[in-house]
Amino acid sequence: MTVDTEERDKFLARVIWYPRFKQAYDTLVHCLRWGGNDAEALLLSGPVGTGKSYLLQQLERDFPTTETDEQTFRPVLYASIPPENTLSGLLGELLAAMGDPMPTRCKIVDRRLRLKQLVTQQKTRMIALDESQNVVPRTGADDKSANIKLLRELIDDLTIPIVFAGKDAVSLIAADDALRSRVRCKLSLDYFTCRTAEDALDFADYLEGLLNFFPRKLHGFNFINELPEGDISLSDNINNLVRIVLVTEGSPRTLRYLLREVIETTQADEVVTTEHFKKALSMANNLDIPLRFNPFDVAFSKVKKEAEKRGLYDSDAY
Repeated sequence: MTVDTEERDKFLARVIWYPRFKQAYDTLVHCLRWGGNDAEALLLSGPVGTGKSYLLQQLERDFPTTETDEQTFRPVLYASIPPENTLSGLLGELLAAMGDPMPTRCKIVDRRLRLKQLVTQQKTRMIALDESQNVVPRTGADDKSANIKLLRELIDDLTIPIVFAGKDAVSLIAADDALRSRVRCKLSLDYFTCRTAEDALDFADYLEGLLNFFPRKLHGFNFINELPEGDISLSDNINNLVRIVLVTEGSPRTLRYLLREVIETTQADEVVTTEHFKKALSMANNLDIPLRFNPFDVAFSKVKKEAEKRGLYDSDAY
């Protein structure tokens, strides 16, 4: 059987510019355009699956590498810090991202100088380092750690913004006072919840923006009222919204996994209901604390009780 993945992939590639995501992106763009005079670092932290890597990759796409016959221009250098936590590994990853043909060859000192030369030659305006918590070993780090010293050297010598992104990016600057003093701003992304009506409206607005591009018709998943003044309000019935926040824990990545399964298990002409979500959940259930029931197959009273237990919903707020 031939499977058409185009509509699924097109949907999954959509970027939803919800307020917190857009604020973080706009801040990085501002620093990219106006940085370059002082040694400065930026922190982007948040739990796994909140879109940190996606945001940095979107920044790289929006400021793409261009090449001429004479030169390569790379406005944004995006690299993921390797888990082995070695100076050689970090240098190799950065040089490979710069297009160096021999990222693991030569002495450490030569590769360090080559990296700085490439950044200058390619007119790089920002370095974005993903998984930055990998710089700090489990045993801890201090200002004498080789990776810490390299990052401090890059910040001081290149005088371009360096973004440290990761689930625990704060641990990196905690290891070194000099790094901490160079932090220009701290940005964060987080999971959605329905703890308050305001939280639920934020999640509903994000979900609405995503479902506007969903390649299926939906029934029972409209959580937003559009007011005459152009504002929005929360619908009276948000039962399915709470079901979704429970099965995804408010994680944008897990939500996309769930919607992906719905697409893959339905036909283009089907109207998607909670029944389809019930079937799809078995293939998109990745909660750390598994649910003992399917929220799309039980009464809402049981759903809200479990959501309250997990800190995702508060019935007293509605």
